[in-house]
Amino acid sequence: MTPSGLDITLKEEDIFSDDTKASTYIKSKEGFRETPYWDNNHWTWGYGTTAPHSGGPDEPPPSDLTITRTEAQGELLAYMQKEVFDRLKPFDEEHGYNFTDFEVAALTSFMFNLGPGSLNQVTANGTRSKEEIANKMLEYINSAGQPSQGLINRRQEEHDLFTGKIIL
Repeated sequence: MTPSGLDITLKEEDIFSDDTKASTYIKSKEGFRETPYWDNNHWTWGYGTTAPHSGGPDEPPPSDLTITRTEAQGELLAYMQKEVFDRLKPFDEEHGYNFTDFEVAALTSFMFNLGPGSLNQVTANGTRSKEEIANKMLEYINSAGQPSQGLINRRQEEHDLFTGKIIL
């Protein structure tokens, strides 16, 4: 547990020297899966990254398709860099938000979970205030068209992290 009360405890084998607060938080939410599993609309593995299998839910990947924790760490950090940070920084500069470290961590988790396009959605293409962004984050709670308690909890934590109510 962190001082904020967030449970971000990881197994020893899931902790790497290049972890960030955001990667640690994401891993605490995603967990580790050695083999691909169907996650709403695609196959996922490792710490929640897309597995290299294009089949649908009724077309499982080969049983020998696996990923190690080290490989999963690399995929997670590479995805965070390419799909989150490389998009978030220029967006921040273009729209003058001056996001704090807490706001960046919250948006990193949010964008990782929902995809990079979610930044434009939650900010209304850079037109919402920070308060509006924080409140809008709470609306992204559906999984397969239904509210999910896991997503309700995650969005609340991201909201509270974004607004500074909790820290990592």
